[in-house]
Amino acid sequence: MPTAVFTRRAASAAFMARRGSAEFIGDIRLPSIGFLTATGQVAEGATLPLDLSLSIPLALDTQVTVTVTGGDASEGTDFTVDGVVGWTAGQSGAPTTGDLEALSDLDLDPNETVEITISNPTNGAVLGAITVKTITILETAPGVALLEVTTGAALTEVGGGYILEV
Repeated sequence: MPTAVFTRRAASAAFMARRGSAEFIGDIRLPSIGFLTATGQVAEGATLPLDLSLSIPLALDTQVTVTVTGGDASEGTDFTVDGVVGWTAGQSGAPTTGDLEALSDLDLDPNETVEITISNPTNGAVLGAITVKTITILETAPGVALLEVTTGAALTEVGGGYILEV
């Protein structure tokens, strides 16, 4: 019974050559899952799709585990993230699931970060080049307006509020 042996080759064209019971076939691309970029940002109260991509479709559903591995934002208080991201059989590119939701709060905080890492691809997929992503959650305090004040304007405090005279 012939034995098939697959090897990776630098040549761009696939080749076949028979040697005894072995058959050599050129470049074999494994389906890989990775982030498209290593950084991202999202405003509080908004949802950021995780920019994961599957390089080539698989015959079976596949998924990857998403884990919070760092940053100063708190999961459940500042954000939520899908713990598993998946693709349906025959699909490539963007996943059918996978978001980070930045939660709104009434606190005026500095921007915060969250680092997420992907692992454990299933059904023959491998990890791609970018497996860690750092996302900045941009502070958006409700009721705060920034104004550019020109020369000659006066700001007067009245009863706990302010009047701007231009």
